[in-house]
Amino acid sequence: MDAARLTCRHGLGNQVFYSQNRAQNAVDKLDTAVHSRHTATPSEN
Repeated sequence: MDAARLTCRHGLGNQVFYSQNRAQNAVDKLDTAVHSRHTATPSEN
């Protein structure tokens, strides 16, 4: 995750890392939803 961001900052393969970051963001949202399910409401998902 951090390696991709560092590479992106250096201007290498921005389009590739952009699509990867979008996928990672979706995973992060899923991960957050799973781990905070006991506190999150369905409308937050």
